[in-house]
Amino acid sequence: MSAPTTVPAVVLALGCLPVGAFLLRARPANRVGLLLTLVGVGALLAVVAAALGGTRMGAWVEQWAWWPPWALLVATLPFYPEGRLRGRTRRWLVTLALGAGAVATVGLAVGTFLTPGLLVAAAPAHGATRGALLVAASAIAVVVGVGAAAVVELVLRARRAARL
Repeated sequence: MSAPTTVPAVVLALGCLPVGAFLLRARPANRVGLLLTLVGVGALLAVVAAALGGTRMGAWVEQWAWWPPWALLVATLPFYPEGRLRGRTRRWLVTLALGAGAVATVGLAVGTFLTPGLLVAAAPAHGATRGALLVAASAIAVVVGVGAAAVVELVLRARRAARL
């Protein structure tokens, strides 16, 4: 894993795993703890994959394993702070984040399987590899958009709560 993906994965693992585990133990019904724990575990797996990058399987996993924790982190935002989803908007945000995150993960995994070293060595993408990367990039854009919408929705909720 290159530094642009390793450092954020380490930060996610070190930040989300202990906080998520604490929340999971302190408030088991609150889904924020579970989701943050999953973000931390996913990021930790990405770091482990980077350490195993010298093997064929490790090199393949290292190219796409950095992505799922980010999609999970976006999916966590609508659960904050209550730990459950209230309202249709929040359900849609989580559904879109997880769905697009899964599509992006599969697209990255397929693209890097078809062309080993694609994201590490900047190998040219043609045919099915190019299609898989375009699908992945589109799905990543959806997750980024959902993240922005989730932050706006969170700010609006905080403003409404401050008025009460």
